[in-house]
Amino acid sequence: MLYIHCTAKLAKAARLRLELAPDQDTLHWLDRWYANIIPLGRKSELIFFTNAASLFTILVSQPAGKVTFFAAVAEFRQKLGEALIEGKMDPKKLAAFTERHARYAICKMASRSVLGSMNDMAFSIPAYRFPQEFEGETVNVDNLQSSLNEVPHSPLGYQFPIERFRELVSGEYQPMPQDT
Repeated sequence: MLYIHCTAKLAKAARLRLELAPDQDTLHWLDRWYANIIPLGRKSELIFFTNAASLFTILVSQPAGKVTFFAAVAEFRQKLGEALIEGKMDPKKLAAFTERHARYAICKMASRSVLGSMNDMAFSIPAYRFPQEFEGETVNVDNLQSSLNEVPHSPLGYQFPIERFRELVSGEYQPMPQDT
């Protein structure tokens, strides 16, 4: 089952009722995702879906003030499937995860570290948005997502989230001493 840990801000905006989070140590790394919402100008908002193990982030755009969380989760699961295919996940494993992620639970936040990393990413968005908006272009959410996943993070030993995600997907990740 997919566990999406939502911030209180997102829960309020989407009118969600949050459950208590299960013990994180008993869950597979791919089942643990965190969600937050930030404004993107006056007309839209971004929902961040960030994996706890890799800090890999998937962005979903929503109209401002009209958050439909269930539609956002559907788009998130589609983008997650595409990322797993790009990460060269074994097709049998992919089918098993897709089936397992058909159900999901919406939980309270369980890690301040992940939330802190998400906030760092959110604060860096203006640096990616300003050049495009200055030239009159709209922000491409997929390009923004790629940019955020290519910034090194301290909790990952200054590794890029996209690299850690691909290592975890392929099964090649070897924990560093501080990870254990």
